[in-house]
Amino acid sequence: MHVKVGDGYSGWPEHAPFDAIIVTCAPNHVPQQLTNQLKDGGRMIIPVGERFAQEAVTCLKRKMVG
Repeated sequence: MHVKVGDGYSGWPEHAPFDAIIVTCAPNHVPQQLTNQLKDGGRMIIPVGERFAQEAVTCLKRKMVG
């Protein structure tokens, strides 16, 4: 396991792609930079919302077919 402490909004592109990403701060949307850093089949858990109204979101990246 590798851990990055600090502003992770843009992810950690030099170590991508990841099997999983766990975000502990709450942006107001799921950042595309983080989604792009997931492997196909990778998962991300991220709180999304405003200061007192957040929702835990689980994302699964699927490979587009066609």
